[in-house]
Amino acid sequence: LGDVYKRQVLVTGWVGNFAGLLEIVDNPADATMDPVVTDLAPGAMPPLMYPETSQLADFSPWAEDHESCLMAICGYFDTTDTVFGANANYTFVGVGGTTCTVRIDADTDLVGQSIPAGQTLVTGILSQFNGFTDTCVGYQLLPRFANDIAPGDCAGVPTQDRSWGALKGGYGN
Repeated sequence: LGDVYKRQVLVTGWVGNFAGLLEIVDNPADATMDPVVTDLAPGAMPPLMYPETSQLADFSPWAEDHESCLMAICGYFDTTDTVFGANANYTFVGVGGTTCTVRIDADTDLVGQSIPAGQTLVTGILSQFNGFTDTCVGYQLLPRFANDIAPGDCAGVPTQDRSWGALKGGYGN
């Protein structure tokens, strides 16, 4: 598919629940890997959402409806760490004072990068890991690359709350 970061794709296959997140999984009958990826719109990106950190909190119906969507949040990291660790969770405080979790996966180029000390715009994919408890907890934003962490003034960042129905239109459904 080439540059998969600038495409809309449809992935079909078997689904299963893992720690609160519905995922594409291998065929449960014989464990074969058989998802199908269809390229919907090369070069087209769905609109970036700018939720408040409170919308990513536990028991948020907004977060539940927007899992796997690309979004950006503004605020600062509340940590004494100076560099990002692998498979580490960080508390992120939004401009309104509410918090959410930003998770740095080991397979990103963020591991070992400096953690910004001031206001920062974080772009990532909303995911969930709830430790197999209640289904509406454990939301986390997953940045994909080092340039998904952008230190600077967040005053000009818009906030939008788009319904799932409106968002689906951006994916060609």
